Amino acid sequence: MIPALLTVCIVALTAFTLRRLLARSRARIVTDPTCVACGYIVTGLPGTTCPECGADLTRPDAILQPRAVPPLPRGWLIVLWSAVFWLGYGVVDWAWLSAIQRVYIIDVNRRFEDPMSRAYHRVSMGFKGEEYRRQPLHGEADLTLELTLDQKATPKLTVEVTTNTCLIQMDGTSPAHETAFGSDAVMAWMTRCGVDVKRPGVRREAETIVEAVRSAAIDGGFPSDGFSNGGGGYSTDARPTRPVQAARWAFVLAWLAGAAWLWRRRDRAWRGLFVRAAPQPHQGIP
Repeated sequence: MIPALLTVCIVALTAFTLRRLLARSRARIVTDPTCVACGYIVTGLPGTTCPECGADLTRPDAILQPRAVPPLPRGWLIVLWSAVFWLGYGVVDWAWLSAIQRVYIIDVNRRFEDPMSRAYHRVSMGFKGEEYRRQPLHGEADLTLELTLDQKATPKLTVEVTTNTCLIQMDGTSPAHETAFGSDAVMAWMTRCGVDVKRPGVRREAETIVEAVRSAAIDGGFPSDGFSNGGGGYSTDARPTRPVQAARWAFVLAWLAGAAWLWRRRDRAWRGLFVRAAPQPHQGIP
């Protein structure tokens, strides 16, 4: 409730300030006595009637005298604009943008060792991806298999988590064939690696690998049913969502546009926002 009220107050203050800036930017500094009714310069008129609108220039406050206050320098204009604008942005960012759940960048390295089937030595998984609200945005896992402690199989299984597809690559030059990712795809990959997939327990180990890959973006791919040992690392980082990034860039662009607009209108009567020269009584037409 409090962040919402603060946001409304700051946005209202910023809008009011901008409205005042826009309103005052339309009037140039008065450098000669002018008619209050129409702005006609009345210096040196032969009579006491405005030739533009017919106003009586002898009545009190009929003539606006020149302002004695010079316009603010460009530097002060930019400072004033920046202070009001970024104060409003700071409240909006604190109350809303920073409160939106962030996207988590996942980096996982897992090892599944000593399979119960004893058909191979170890399966290693490397995963990099992103998740938002416990749902993977995108991610890719690379699986490699070691037949023995010193013998690493050449075929590699690459899995795209969001599309649930995988590629079995025999070597760096052989074309890969894309297929749906599941226990059958894992067993086909193991077969190409030289594993006897008919041994008891291999199917269960393949299902465990599938479960680990699919959960890598959520909990780090920890499932290890069918393996005696395992290990690896799991690290996360966070970044704002794309809409939040776009909103922050929109604020930056809005500030730059306002600063450029003020810079080009340096000769406008900005100082009149805070110091207004009161019209002086008519003393005759100069």
